[in-house]
Amino acid sequence: MKLLSLSFSEFKGQDREWILSDAEFGQVNLIVGKNSTGKTRLLNVLTGLAKLISGEKKGLYQCGTYKASFLFDGEKYNYDLNINDYHVVEEKLVIDDQEVLNRSESGEGVIFAAEIGKNMRFQTPTTELAVVFRRDSIQHPFLEKLYAWGKSTKHYLFGSEFGRNLLGTPALLTKEGSESQDNVVDPNYVVGIFDRAFKKHGSEYKDAVLDDFRALGYDCTDISVANISEYMSENRQLLSIVVQERDLNCITPQIQMSQGMFRALALVIQLNFNIYEKTPASIFVDDIGEGLDYTRSANTILLLIEKSLSNNFQLFMTTNDRFIMNAVDLEYWCILNREGSIVRVYNKSNSPKEFKDFEYIGLSNFDFFSNEYFLGEN
Repeated sequence: MKLLSLSFSEFKGQDREWILSDAEFGQVNLIVGKNSTGKTRLLNVLTGLAKLISGEKKGLYQCGTYKASFLFDGEKYNYDLNINDYHVVEEKLVIDDQEVLNRSESGEGVIFAAEIGKNMRFQTPTTELAVVFRRDSIQHPFLEKLYAWGKSTKHYLFGSEFGRNLLGTPALLTKEGSESQDNVVDPNYVVGIFDRAFKKHGSEYKDAVLDDFRALGYDCTDISVANISEYMSENRQLLSIVVQERDLNCITPQIQMSQGMFRALALVIQLNFNIYEKTPASIFVDDIGEGLDYTRSANTILLLIEKSLSNNFQLFMTTNDRFIMNAVDLEYWCILNREGSIVRVYNKSNSPKEFKDFEYIGLSNFDFFSNEYFLGEN
């Protein structure tokens, strides 16, 4: 599953107008740009679309026009959605050259029914997406691929606390470990995620986490979930991720880790959780490397890229850190440039000459960005 391109606009013609113009994406996408160009907003738009398509978002956004292209099992899906005043005013899905769904502002539309081999009429509430409301794996199996993309897309805020101060209790761990809770794991509840994955996948999962953590530069020999009530002067059980660092005689609980160390650990726990449960469609990481030193930051990004390529999930990362930019091949760059309310994306796909010519100049990747070589005006 891959998102090939996205055009998006909201509040068009108003003071709040924001437009993303014809953005194309690859397997790995390092989103770079000056402050306030829309890096975080782009990830939020993608996450919002995923939540709409999967039905996770209850109720519609106020407005938004999406034109998204996906590649699912060799078939190109073109999905158009226009929302205004919390109602769907247009929705269409075309697979390759065949229109399989089209609905109007009234909610009335037609959808291809596989079992009878022709279109059938439907009426859906104007506050519901037809791709969600009409899900039927027998009659409309093509909708399941859109749903799967939305459901398996993950969004992590690397620059946040990432749940470092969120400890577990036995009752919470039982809840998070329940098979019935497959899709409600809080991305900030890292102790619950590790506990669940370890109980299900055993030492193989734990070893994968440790291997990745060591690859980032943290030399730890063990990781587990332990009661740290004595650290908190509490009488009740408080469960935490703890690691054994090779050069220390005591364990290090998550609340005593540096923010950077915990972010790195949380990310590899989440990453391996997703891979072991089911390879995700897409992973979005905002502010990748925030709080890490250069070496660990670069190692984190290179690990993510290797995981994306070897496990075939699409990766989106944002940064404006010059050291990170220099560590990542221009092949993976998507540069955002905003003029007024319009944001354009420049990458090797839509600006091949500018990217190719720069290879012979001998400057750093960051110079390509800071001197605006990508605009082709230098």
